[in-house]
Amino acid sequence: MRRDLRFVLVMILPSLFGTSLPRAANRPLALSISAPEQVVQIGSELKIRTILTNVTSHVITLHDRIPACDYRVQVLDDKGNLAPETDYQRQLKCNARFTESRNVLVTLKPQESRQEEILITRLFELNSPGKYSVQVSRSIPTELGGGSIKSNEIAVTVTP
Repeated sequence: MRRDLRFVLVMILPSLFGTSLPRAANRPLALSISAPEQVVQIGSELKIRTILTNVTSHVITLHDRIPACDYRVQVLDDKGNLAPETDYQRQLKCNARFTESRNVLVTLKPQESRQEEILITRLFELNSPGKYSVQVSRSIPTELGGGSIKSNEIAVTVTP
């Protein structure tokens, strides 16, 4: 009886209130980011470091191209506006079949992580001083369940 009641509470109540259980627990990968330098001057490079971790109990295999294509980067100013894209970002053809990029087979053991750097200022014009928030996401291959994962959000400051 107690087990049946728990099942009802876990499975049915969230749907009654318009919420669902967190799906992050079902994702095979976890994604986090950090900025080696959280304050940069206009014209300086702003890099972030991604850490992609296999949170399953089995080996996962992924295909990596270039970080600018593997990760979708979102940069917002302090008013919530998207930062303008650079020419490089606008011309990047990540979905093209014959794009100029690497094609690396990456194998991650359980709890193993992979780090990469993304040069944010190559993708976005950060020509105005202020505070910006950065978040990245990555698609999960369909053979691993599909969907996508989002990183934490970090704050960076651009100074004159």
